[in-house]
Amino acid sequence: MTRKRAKRRSDTLIAYQHEQFVLALYKRLTALEPLKEATTAAYRETILQPGSKDDVAIVEANARRLRNKAQCKALLEELLERTRKVASLDAGWALVQLKSRVEGSTVGNYLTPRVPGEPRRFDIDRCSDAQLAQLAELQIDEKELEVRGKGKKERHLIERKIKVKLVDPIGGVALMARIGGWEAPKKIAPTDGDGNDLNLLELVNASYELAAKRAAEAKAKEIAA
Repeated sequence: MTRKRAKRRSDTLIAYQHEQFVLALYKRLTALEPLKEATTAAYRETILQPGSKDDVAIVEANARRLRNKAQCKALLEELLERTRKVASLDAGWALVQLKSRVEGSTVGNYLTPRVPGEPRRFDIDRCSDAQLAQLAELQIDEKELEVRGKGKKERHLIERKIKVKLVDPIGGVALMARIGGWEAPKKIAPTDGDGNDLNLLELVNASYELAAKRAAEAKAKEIAA
């Protein structure tokens, strides 16, 4: 193996170890471990060889130095920033978003201002980036109906049809609510196969019957094997 190839493999291994160190440190920090203890523990877990008897002060200094390396520091900050963004999402945030989207999601955002006696026309030049992001579909069809006049006075009468479709203002937040577990728990009444209510004794008996059935099926498969 040439020296250049050996160096390349060594650099790759070091980069991998540093990445694992940052990931281990991130997990400990999000578990609310103190920074100093988390840094040292992550260093011992990912960098030091098993059974190493290095001096504690040296290990702490090396761990702190590695944490402050530009690449490690940047990766750790990126991971923590993602965690901070996710932590800010909760049921209260979802309610605020739903309220603003339901109230602000209107086709009127994409029309010219109201002027008495004049029709409103489609105009997206005034729209903000947030309003443009709410457009799920924008289709413009033009059709020439007739030509009026001749020469310099020639005018083309054009029919323009515009189709605008907005994104579902509730669907995205509702999906996040299901993923994040923000929805209120739903009560499910226990019933039998015919939809009749079950009392506690019937529930216990049904549980025993189901357990016995599964045990018999497992035994039958074992014998068949």
